[in-house]
Amino acid sequence: MFLDFPKSCKLRLFLPDSLLENETTLMLKTLKIGAIARIFCIFRINDILFYDNSGKTKDKKIIEDILNHLSIAPYLRKYFPMSPLLKFSGILNPLQAPNHIGVKHEDVTYKEGIIKKTIFTSNSIKYDIDIGMKKSEIINISTNCGNPLSEGEIVIVRINNNGSKIFKLKGNNLFWKFHFSFLLESLSSFIEKNKKNDTFIIGTTRYGEKINNRQNIMEIKTALDTGKKVELLFGPLKGSFKKYLIKGSDNVDIWINFVPDQGTVTVKLEEAILSTLSILNTLQ
Repeated sequence: MFLDFPKSCKLRLFLPDSLLENETTLMLKTLKIGAIARIFCIFRINDILFYDNSGKTKDKKIIEDILNHLSIAPYLRKYFPMSPLLKFSGILNPLQAPNHIGVKHEDVTYKEGIIKKTIFTSNSIKYDIDIGMKKSEIINISTNCGNPLSEGEIVIVRINNNGSKIFKLKGNNLFWKFHFSFLLESLSSFIEKNKKNDTFIIGTTRYGEKINNRQNIMEIKTALDTGKKVELLFGPLKGSFKKYLIKGSDNVDIWINFVPDQGTVTVKLEEAILSTLSILNTLQ
């Protein structure tokens, strides 16, 4: 299933926190954010940032609760309180991300678990970890291996014939599950402060240059091949994205229309994300 685990990811997404404003009911909002979460996992997106484009959105808590719920392995959700905003989460398609179903690769199994209990002895620490099996894993770690982990902390457990140990993915560009956060400043300000030589920023807009232009494809592919962190910006549902960014637009390396010659009046955000990532996936 996962032949080359862990898979790499070179993309970071920026999305408006108003992405649910056209959906009128909690069920419709749930379905939309659930579909977008599936897209994150399909294309191995582990870093998503939501920006405030209006200051009026009432859906931030819905996005936060549903994505937090979906990111956790299903067998661990019993350890977390259920929000009333998760009323329709049961109708969503399963994500089937690596952390949800576990990964078996080269005679080694990786499972997400939660620390149920920490047991201190004279020279070691034992962790009782629920990994979704009938029996919990007991992992014994020397006391000189750094700060002890807390009960309720989620970890990755590596299991083979020699036993089990807590495993950490090395590097920020490896996909296990998606992570998201909300910007505490404007997108323009964040881009200005964090623009680095090793980042390549793509703004998506129907008024950008067509992706089927060979020069545009080569420019993006070069950024990916040279190890740059590619940041993908999706605009608000209403208004001009370039006008919204103001000064931040100067830091965008290229503006691209990923759906040239579209056959509909508009392309919905979830459709734009899927179309864009499908193209970029072939260039990685």
